[in-house]
Amino acid sequence: IGFHAVTGLLFPIGMFPWFMIGCATIFFAPDWPRRVLASGTFLERPAPVHGWDRALTAVACLFLLIQLALPWRHLLYPGSVLWHEQGARYAYRVMLVEKAGAIDFRVHDRSSGRSWRVDPRSEAPVALSPLQLKMMSTQPDLIAAYARALATRLEQQQPGAAIEVRADVFVAVNGRPSARLIDPDVDLAAVRDGLAPKPWILPGPPDLQ
Repeated sequence: IGFHAVTGLLFPIGMFPWFMIGCATIFFAPDWPRRVLASGTFLERPAPVHGWDRALTAVACLFLLIQLALPWRHLLYPGSVLWHEQGARYAYRVMLVEKAGAIDFRVHDRSSGRSWRVDPRSEAPVALSPLQLKMMSTQPDLIAAYARALATRLEQQQPGAAIEVRADVFVAVNGRPSARLIDPDVDLAAVRDGLAPKPWILPGPPDLQ
């Protein structure tokens, strides 16, 4: 418990340490939940038999199958999950990558023809904290989400504007030289979330493929 608590405080690895602390209960006696949560003669009563037990068993097996298969979904995407991160969340791959990213957004208003750059570190309308910027700058889905939020905010502030947002993103993976992550010609404000492979994510370094 102490080990997982310390790693949870020192490293940005999400809920993993707290989940593992919760899993420590598997070393308790099998009946501990009943002894903790139940009371009185309830424990002495036989479990009722229901006609839908088979249905519940089937649902439980289906749920277990999904939980076992879903973390492998990254194999359905071409390239390295360490680079494109499609299927990286809720997966078995933990603590395999260290990334550093540099990002800059280019905004274009089709209605006025005006173009300018937005620094997400400090500039309105959507400024990020250092931790938010670090997480966003290496994860394509978060970059696209920021671009959509930026376009929406600018169009609210400038009625009649037709905003396009593009990004210059360079990412280094596990000490490798930086490489461009996102197609700089794609309007990220127009892309939408989905499970299909994202063609606007450029191929990673050859040794990651």
